[in-house]
Amino acid sequence: MNPYATTANWSLQPWSTPAPSLFGALPQLSLVPESLGAVLKFTFSPISSSSEASLLDCVVLGPQPRVYFRVNTAGAEQRTIVRNHRLEDVVVVNWTNQPSVLVRTPSASPSNTRSTGQTQLVVPETKTAEWLSLSGPGSSRMMQVRGCTFCWIEGDGALQLRIPGELQEPHRPESAPLAYIQRWEDDVLMAQLQITTEAVRLGLLEACIAATILLMSSRQID
Repeated sequence: MNPYATTANWSLQPWSTPAPSLFGALPQLSLVPESLGAVLKFTFSPISSSSEASLLDCVVLGPQPRVYFRVNTAGAEQRTIVRNHRLEDVVVVNWTNQPSVLVRTPSASPSNTRSTGQTQLVVPETKTAEWLSLSGPGSSRMMQVRGCTFCWIEGDGALQLRIPGELQEPHRPESAPLAYIQRWEDDVLMAQLQITTEAVRLGLLEACIAATILLMSSRQID
């Protein structure tokens, strides 16, 4: 029996029902190995506390904690936009018959890492089924960012972002993911992205924010 063929507690298939917490107070849990640098945690907290609360309308709390991103879905739920704290649109998801996603990241000046106030396209508008393409046996989803391939797999009660085996760097332990995504229910549905500073340096933060929304939203992306 294929364990990935149907929705499970932790699955690369979009969830249709909330998954219970397997670890208790998840916001305090760090799953990412310290060997990949500091771990940054981003918690997706729905704006509404009603039974219909959704990750498609939420704030994303980062370190300190403060609001780093706002997620809003409008237009009869046909479009989800993620804005950063500078009010730049960094993720756009169109929920059509064939959903698509577009991802931007703030541009840094050549001399330092400070944002120039502009954004750079890192994922051109792409069908979500192609951007997070499900593998043949359903055991992983491949993700393309800036021409590089990354892989979401299930493990340790979460979704893990890894570099596929053929792209592994010699110094990187094969068991060290770049990021984790978890989801749980605490009165309302919530999710958390844990991402290493190395992954942020690679320009993966906004792409991981987009992946969290797509994989945790209960919407059909294939």
